[in-house]
Amino acid sequence: MDPRLYNAAMNGDMELLTSFIGVDCPPDLTLCLTPQKNTVLYIAVEFCRQNIVEKVIQLCPSLISQQNSKGDTPLHVAARAGHVDLTKLLTPALNLNLTEGNPALEEGNPVRQAGSMALGMSNLEGNNPFHEALKKSHGEVALHLLTFNERHRLTREVNMAGESLLYLAAEAGLDEVVKKIIEIGHYSTRGPDGQNPLHIAVIKGRLGVVEILLRDFIPEVILLDKENNFTADADCFGNTVLHYASAKSYSRVLKDKDNDRDKERWTEKHNQIQILELLLEANPSLAYVPNRNGDYPLFFAIRNDFGRAADTILDYCPDSAELVNEKGQNALHLAVMEKIYSTISNLVDRLEFKKLINEPDNDGNTPMHLATLTNDKRIVKLLIDEGSVDLTVSNKKGLTAMDICGYTKTKNLEPSLVAADGNSGSHPHPHHHSKNWQSAKNLKKNASQILPIDLSLVATVTFAAAFTVPGGYKNDGPVAGLPVFMRNAALHAFILSDTIAFCGSLTATILLVYGSAYSEDPFLMFSVLRTCYYISGVAILATITAFVTAVYVLTSKESLWLAVTSLLLGSAVPLFLGCT
Repeated sequence: MDPRLYNAAMNGDMELLTSFIGVDCPPDLTLCLTPQKNTVLYIAVEFCRQNIVEKVIQLCPSLISQQNSKGDTPLHVAARAGHVDLTKLLTPALNLNLTEGNPALEEGNPVRQAGSMALGMSNLEGNNPFHEALKKSHGEVALHLLTFNERHRLTREVNMAGESLLYLAAEAGLDEVVKKIIEIGHYSTRGPDGQNPLHIAVIKGRLGVVEILLRDFIPEVILLDKENNFTADADCFGNTVLHYASAKSYSRVLKDKDNDRDKERWTEKHNQIQILELLLEANPSLAYVPNRNGDYPLFFAIRNDFGRAADTILDYCPDSAELVNEKGQNALHLAVMEKIYSTISNLVDRLEFKKLINEPDNDGNTPMHLATLTNDKRIVKLLIDEGSVDLTVSNKKGLTAMDICGYTKTKNLEPSLVAADGNSGSHPHPHHHSKNWQSAKNLKKNASQILPIDLSLVATVTFAAAFTVPGGYKNDGPVAGLPVFMRNAALHAFILSDTIAFCGSLTATILLVYGSAYSEDPFLMFSVLRTCYYISGVAILATITAFVTAVYVLTSKESLWLAVTSLLLGSAVPLFLGCT
């Protein structure tokens, strides 16, 4: 394209444009293209130069429907940018007053023909100008283009992404456009992933669109893709509109509602609550429809910690509390496994779950079994405080909640469970106080008595060894007082390992003293003992290392085989312990 023509279109320079085309042999504007095959009209529309647009369509009307390398026409650009005046200028409904008699409105007029052709043209993505306007939420442009639907059947068009015009209008929240499309009829309701306009309206929180679709989308309306109301339709994931409504966040409360931005967010969340209620009023059976994973809308609300959504579903469908997934788990099971304290608290306060608190899943696990596995003391206490938990129930492995505490070493849970068992007045199950739990408790008691003695011995031996190094000390000369084998690498290893053993045993001893001061906290004592086990193990290994390196220092010069044998025997100790 000639730079003068490009600059005239870009800057709106009518004088430059006139000088370029007002020659004896004016250029063919359809052949004046940029590298992307954009015409001068395309550029003028792109830079919103209305005076240039009017002049160019006078000179060459066919440019209105000429596509570039991406399949876009100037009308695509105007619709995408939301330029209402330019859109009207490029379509045949506007009185252009190009000449007397409004030739633009006459049949066979080239402007009308080119504009009519551009209306039905799709780019490489399958989008016509109407798609482009809706994707950018330009409602006024969309309403103008809808006036040509009778001739072009625009409402039937679906782009390559599988998006119909009604779907895009619902996504953008353009209430008036949605109404107009439904009034016209003969429209497509397709959306990507098997979704329909109601799906996307719920996902985007478009309350007005949801109300319109639930009110006006009736079986009597003639549809292109559907024959009945689509409130119960599931997408390719098996999710209905109620699944998506239940996955929205209803639990956040904004502190400052006076702030304009916060007001907008609060209104949006309030709309989402209303959407959920509207769907349940329109079709309460949606609460009983699972998706492909076997999850019901109530489970969506539970997993996302959306307590108000769960309460709303239970208010409209109280028997949905009995719904279970493929593992036989109800909403309370799921809330416990997800460790959502606030949701659990809401559920156990509801009458529907009073009789389900001891309900087993397919593995025989009640919510209390699962609570002990979470190692969350608050959840265990919450279930116990509810008052109707049966601690004698065993799962299919014959384990009660108390047994699981023993197996998983969740000692912090034991006092709550024992207290609950004592208050319940029930007779203990044969497995209630398992042998494993009792043996673990006895082991902890014995360890707290034996460990201090072992650690004291290690500390005493290593302290003494530090001042009686192998080979003794030099007695004369400038190096008097230094170890005889100071330059021997084995002696270096002896000193380092002896230091590690002494410091480790001393650290473990201090931890034991600290733990004994808080012996009433079983979880703290268990943690202290476990840490001391690790530290004492390192200290003992370091003591063995110090011993064999000392033997090596003393015997390596005169009897190498004896020194090596000592090292091998010392190394065999941790290997033997590891194997056993």
